[in-house]
Amino acid sequence: MLVRPAESQVCKINGKFPGIREVVISYNGSSFLDIIKDTIATNSDGSFSYEVLLPGKPRKCYLSFSERELVVWAVTSTEISIELGSNGQLIFAGETKDIQYYLLNKDDEWAKIYKNFQKKDLFQHLSKPYSDEYFHIQDQITSSRIQYLKNSIYLQNKDKLLHDNFVRRETDELIFSNLYYKLNYGSARIDKFEFTSKKGGGQSGEYYGYTKKDPFNDRELLKSHQFLEFSNMFFIQLAIKSIRRQNLAGKRETYLREVFAAVDSISPDEYCSQIHKIYFLMDELKDLTYEGSEADLTPELFDRYLATIEKHPLTVNEVAKLKSLVQAKYIELKNLAGSSIDNCILVDQSGQPFDLTLLQGKLIYIDVWASWCSPCLESMPLWDSLVKKWESNKNITFLMVSIDATAEKWKNALVKYKPAGLQLISPGDFKESDFAKKLKLDVLPAYILISSNGKIITTRAPRPGSIQLTTLLELYSPR
Repeated sequence: MLVRPAESQVCKINGKFPGIREVVISYNGSSFLDIIKDTIATNSDGSFSYEVLLPGKPRKCYLSFSERELVVWAVTSTEISIELGSNGQLIFAGETKDIQYYLLNKDDEWAKIYKNFQKKDLFQHLSKPYSDEYFHIQDQITSSRIQYLKNSIYLQNKDKLLHDNFVRRETDELIFSNLYYKLNYGSARIDKFEFTSKKGGGQSGEYYGYTKKDPFNDRELLKSHQFLEFSNMFFIQLAIKSIRRQNLAGKRETYLREVFAAVDSISPDEYCSQIHKIYFLMDELKDLTYEGSEADLTPELFDRYLATIEKHPLTVNEVAKLKSLVQAKYIELKNLAGSSIDNCILVDQSGQPFDLTLLQGKLIYIDVWASWCSPCLESMPLWDSLVKKWESNKNITFLMVSIDATAEKWKNALVKYKPAGLQLISPGDFKESDFAKKLKLDVLPAYILISSNGKIITTRAPRPGSIQLTTLLELYSPR
């Protein structure tokens, strides 16, 4: 029998979206793997009412309707009213309305903060990309965003207590997003973070600026996706340092073993340690291959490490969710087993078909892009740096595949941006591009890794410049 939660564990959302037939709502349940998703049918006037079940702390909920996504902060024993005006504007009412307006407007305000720093020409005078000076600027930007958060919430509210939890959680998200970015692109600073975390805090501020305690054993932080991303990258980097220091062979099992060892050494809290390992394994799922060499993450190897945590009493629900994701991934892998990109139609700049079998024997890293894709263009400097970094390794091919609607748009972009690496096109955008359709791509940029025998390793490879990509290239590069 389903037991209804007490009223104090419910947040009620009342909405009126004229012309909208349904609203999809999703939010985390008891853990990051527990996603609750409901479809709400609206009344004839677009009104609806929904109760978010909150058997714990407040959390963010995501409402999707008519190609829009809205984030709301749900707090127990409160009501949120949302009305969609005729001009498309959203109007909030309720005790937490200032929080809702902050969430609605924060991306635009953050962009303004970033542009203000750009106007100061601080980025133009850096000695090199991702230098210490660069990360110091990023710290200042994060500080400004935190100040905007506090001003938005506290200057307009007398009931500070009601809003404290949100400000604290949002501040953590900003801090750990910043730290994750630094760890991903500024790996030289991990030694400083290691030192301060082992000492229990202190002046980590020169580069990181915010961490005043050891965060890896804080159970409350485990509710933050940004923190889990950061901590996962931190443990991965510790493992990579250990592998290089010991000059260990490039086996996938060595990598998994060293990450688990890093978690055990830094996170003695039993529950925190389990969650860190589960999050790591979930993140590794994207690299799972049906069969492969010692460099591959095979189902057998994955199951072996999953077995080390699956019987732990504190994380039974999380492990059950992870196992269901694993089973779905296994089915997907069986369907893709033996797949290659050899039969994809790709054309070079002279208009001639390109035979991809010519690249067999080499590891292939592919950047799928288009001239209309802003994130694709923004990542090109990282792509060029990546190609230059690995140019002496003749066992890796760096390939960019455009899915522009026409070859003319593609060629104009090549003249303008002059990206490095091999350049090919599979024209037609998502709907018509042979390459995009066969690989079931639905977002750009997309990064793909192909093994030296022409088989697909992953269609969700890490982006250029990331530590995770370096790890994969080192693992899979033919020797």
